[in-house]
Amino acid sequence: MLTRPKFRSGKEVLIDGFDVDETAAQTRHQRVSDLWMAANDTLEPKGDKIVLLTASDGRGHNAEIPHLMENVVSNRQEYCAYHGYTYEFVNITKYSKPNQHIVWSKLPIILDSFRRNPNAEWIWWLDVDAIIVTPQIDLASYLLSPDALKSSITYGKPLLLRNGADSDKLIPSEVDLTMVDLILTQDHNGLNCGSMIFRRSAWIESLIELWSDPKYINAKYERLEQDALLNLVLFDHPELLDHIAFVLQRKINAYSVGGRLMGWHEGDLVIHFAGCWVEHMCEKVWNDYMNRRIPLQISSERKKVDEGDFVDSTQIQDASGLVDSDLSSATPLTNDPIAAADADASLKHLDSADSANAADSGTSVSPDGSTNPANIVDHTDMIDSTVRPLSAPDETALYSNSHDENSN
Repeated sequence: MLTRPKFRSGKEVLIDGFDVDETAAQTRHQRVSDLWMAANDTLEPKGDKIVLLTASDGRGHNAEIPHLMENVVSNRQEYCAYHGYTYEFVNITKYSKPNQHIVWSKLPIILDSFRRNPNAEWIWWLDVDAIIVTPQIDLASYLLSPDALKSSITYGKPLLLRNGADSDKLIPSEVDLTMVDLILTQDHNGLNCGSMIFRRSAWIESLIELWSDPKYINAKYERLEQDALLNLVLFDHPELLDHIAFVLQRKINAYSVGGRLMGWHEGDLVIHFAGCWVEHMCEKVWNDYMNRRIPLQISSERKKVDEGDFVDSTQIQDASGLVDSDLSSATPLTNDPIAAADADASLKHLDSADSANAADSGTSVSPDGSTNPANIVDHTDMIDSTVRPLSAPDETALYSNSHDENSN
C-alpha cells in the first residue's frame, strides 16, 4: 500500500552530495506531504509503478542556472508526490569510469533504478535541464495506457540521420503495443535521449548491455550515447526497432524553440532546454518557464495525517552502497524464464560480434572493467550531450499530421 511521504525536520540531503538549509528542506517536505496522491489517478499504470529518474553531478553547462538543483528536485518531487510516483535523483559521479564520458553512466543507473524499485513497470529518464510545466498530467492517460500510446506514435514517418536527413527506414504504419519497451522522440538531429521511457523487461536489460558495448562507448560520436543508439538501431541491428515507439516530440520532449511540432505549447507536460547554453540563454529561459508552471492545488477537504504514520516513499535515493554498476553481474530485471529466453534469442547473440569489432578497434579494458581508449574524444564538462542551435528548422516532416492535434 502506498503511503504519504514523511516530513522530516533538520538538515537533509537535497540530492546525494548536495546540501540545502533546514528551512528549505522543511518547506519542501511539507509541500510534498500535502500533495501526496492528491491526483487520485485511477488509470494504470499508476503510483509506484512509475519512476521519474534523473542523474547529475551539478556541473557542466547547466551550472550557469542559479539554484538549478533545488528547482529541479522541488519541481519533480511535487509532481511525483501528486501522482504517487517514485522520484529518484542519483549523483552520477558514483558511476563514472576513467576515460569514459559521464553521460554513459545513465545506462547502469537506469538498470539499477529498476532493481531498487521492484514495483516499477516504467522508468521515465529526464535530463536535469527540463521543467515539468503542467504537473496535473498523469502519464497513464497522457502516454502509457494503450490508447494514449497508440495515438501518440508518429506512424509512417522517416527515422532521421544525425544531420536531419531521412534514413531509408520508416516508423511502421502499425505498431504492436505489447512489444513496446522503449519510448523515444526525434528532433531535427535524429533521436534524442534527454527524455525517454523504459519498460521493465529482459529486452531492455539486454538492449542496455548492447548499447554499453565498448564499440559504441569508445567511438568518436559527437552526441555520444545518442549517436551510438542511432547507429545501433538504424544500421547495426535494425530489428531492435520492433520494440521502440517514436512518439510526438512535444509529448515528453518539447523545446523552448521550434514550431508547432517541436516547440513547447501551453498544456504540454514538460519542456527540455537542450542546447540553451549555445547562445548563453539558459538562465533566462529557465526562469521564464519556471514562472509558467501551473501550480498544483490541494483540496481543502484533504485530511492531515499524523506524521508518525508517514513513510517517505518519494525520498531521494542514495545510490551509495545500494547499487551495482557492473552490468556483467547485474540481477535480471525479470524472473520470467520465457521472457528472458526471448530477449536472449533476439538480442544477446548480437553481442559477441559487436565485442569482436570493439576488440579489432584496439580498445583496452582495465582490471576494473572500464575502457581506456587512447584516442577518446574530450568533451570536457558537457553533461547534456545534446548540442544544437536555438533556432530549429521546420520539423513538419518528422511527424504524422493526423496525430499532431493530440500532442497537447
